[in-house]
Amino acid sequence: MTSQEFIHHFVHTHLDIKAGKPRPQMPGFDRIESRWLALHGLGKLETFRYLYNECRSEADFKQWLLDTRGAGNVTEAGSLFDKPETTETLSNQTSVLSTEQWQHWQEQGYLRISGLVPLVYCERVKQFICDYQDIDLSDAGTWYQNHKDWHGLMLQVYQQPDMEAIRKHPAIKQLFAELYQTSHIVADTDKVSYNPPETQDWQFQHQRLHWDIDHNRPAQYYIQGLIYLDDTPEDRGPLYLIPGFHHRYEAYQQQFNDPVAAQHAIEREAGAIPVPGQQGDIVVWLQTLPHTASINRSDKPRFVQYLSFTKLD
Repeated sequence: MTSQEFIHHFVHTHLDIKAGKPRPQMPGFDRIESRWLALHGLGKLETFRYLYNECRSEADFKQWLLDTRGAGNVTEAGSLFDKPETTETLSNQTSVLSTEQWQHWQEQGYLRISGLVPLVYCERVKQFICDYQDIDLSDAGTWYQNHKDWHGLMLQVYQQPDMEAIRKHPAIKQLFAELYQTSHIVADTDKVSYNPPETQDWQFQHQRLHWDIDHNRPAQYYIQGLIYLDDTPEDRGPLYLIPGFHHRYEAYQQQFNDPVAAQHAIEREAGAIPVPGQQGDIVVWLQTLPHTASINRSDKPRFVQYLSFTKLD
């Protein structure tokens, strides 16, 4: 199946769902959909928001795709869809991970790594977030304004040159390639996050351990990640997670009648630790580790860009 053929199936599948029409999905549709979105540099939410709110036809979607990504990127992604090729191999690239880091990853299921990305990219993305939300870091009165794309902590924006420079930086790809043990991967188009300090008028509502997993399917070897766009000490809302939980994830799930009960129970599980970091530090963790953002008790906002990759094999 070519990329253009999949666009036809993809658009009409979602338009039929929107119209309430039954439409059987092709085998492996979700996997192909994730792969196609990654290859085209599209965020899931921005794509589905357009499909379900504005799109009326396949032609509409193709025009939106061109407007969003540009003809050059669409053409390039189309040429990669059917047969992913790469001249890179794990053996001929300089390793990012040390033996000690690889052992820590296998035992604990997470890593914090420094020095992979130029800090200027972090500064630019942080400034972009501020500009996008009309935030003046010297004026705390601007830190809490409502914005249509700021939901909880998540700022649902995906298309920005410095965000793309981070997610497509060769060292980032090499890190994920080593963890996945294949160079046939492509960067997902993930969002950013903005977490201002908690106040009496703005309360943090999201400090609950959870998994970002579709429990209707067996858990996969999938890696989540983020980059701290500014220094994030322990009091500035760093990621919390339970180290090593991937070794007991399956046994834990089997204690409950359904995944919803497990999700509620994990919120109260002990053993979560903070993973603070400096500007430019990358944190990666297996999706079977319970994790959460935390309350920002400092005097500055926390800025994060999320990172993940889709396997093409």
